[in-house]
Amino acid sequence: NGRYIAFDKGYAYVSAYVGPVGIDPNAQLGAVFQVDTATLEITAEVTVGYQPDELVIQDGLIYVANSFTEGAAPQGAAPFYLPAGRKILVRK
Repeated sequence: NGRYIAFDKGYAYVSAYVGPVGIDPNAQLGAVFQVDTATLEITAEVTVGYQPDELVIQDGLIYVANSFTEGAAPQGAAPFYLPAGRKILVRK
């Protein structure tokens, strides 16, 4: 259930809710998937919090908007490296 998509250097980055949407502290968190546009294979995934939506790539980072999730991702950068060592950044 992909929500938004952004492209960078041969990859598509797709935000997805992953699980059902609901008020449940045990619900599965959403994710951003890295997809190789040549093979359409998922090459990486990072959990980003509940209901990730819009994302944008700027200055080698991916910024993801999602609902506030206490403890879902560290303040600052999540451990997801793009090609050439760039990071995906999750801001609460």
